[in-house]
Amino acid sequence: MTETAQAGGNIPVEAFETLRQAFEDFQARSDQLERAYLSMQDDFKKVNLELERKNAELESSLAKREALERQLQQASAMAALGEMSATVAHEIRNPLGAMGIWAGLLERDLDAQDPRRKTLGKITDGLAKLNKIVTNLLVYTRPIATDFRKVRLSALLEEIVDFTEIEIGRLGRNITVEKKFGDAGGLYVMADPEKINQATINICLNAVQAMEDGGTLSVGIEKDSAEDGKYVIFTIADTGPGIDREHLDKIFVPFFTTKEDGTGLGLAIVKKIIEFHGGRIDIKSELGVGTQVSCYLPSVQG
Repeated sequence: MTETAQAGGNIPVEAFETLRQAFEDFQARSDQLERAYLSMQDDFKKVNLELERKNAELESSLAKREALERQLQQASAMAALGEMSATVAHEIRNPLGAMGIWAGLLERDLDAQDPRRKTLGKITDGLAKLNKIVTNLLVYTRPIATDFRKVRLSALLEEIVDFTEIEIGRLGRNITVEKKFGDAGGLYVMADPEKINQATINICLNAVQAMEDGGTLSVGIEKDSAEDGKYVIFTIADTGPGIDREHLDKIFVPFFTTKEDGTGLGLAIVKKIIEFHGGRIDIKSELGVGTQVSCYLPSVQG
């Protein structure tokens, strides 16, 4: 057969080779396009993930901005409340003091058996409660004036434990005090001792008051291993009746109290003091088991 012989009896050899080459070129091009398409898909997925990440960051930024705006609004409201409290304190404290003095004088002049002494006693107690509310309101709303210095936390808590044991004796309650300081002698915080003293005594006395039938008060110190020792934690735990879950979320809300003679500002002040020190406060409680309050303070080198 000649070079023009037909393949399969119909297609010349040259035409067949041309078609075969065209098919191979087409297949190679198809493979190239498929790879390009798959690459575009990967790029699209990466872009989509990046967009999702950016969107999450934007949402987080917006949430932080909203939180900061709320904090600013709250700070403005607290500043206004502080100014109002100062005015109220000025207008009320002097009359309260005068009324207390007059009630004391009247009570002194009455016989021990005079029934009016009981009435005067109630008036005196009421005046003392009003004065406590005004004082706590001023403490909570006014900016905290502090004298920061390096403090060995165990030494500070030793004094508070001693004071608490005296108060337990005065109340005549069967409460055992346990100190769990371990090797906390080398743990220091940058703090105002007077303010931390105020906050810690408040927590301890709350615990003592909760254990009317006796129990155990534990005071402990440890380093926060979960955050590379960034914080020193002091914990105050009692074996009292515990706090109802529905009340636990409101425990730091100003003026919320379950005590008949409470002002609802004690723990709110504690939270303000701890947070002013750059720390935080956590509370856990279980009915019938007790309550544990943990305060985190930034640690410093001894």
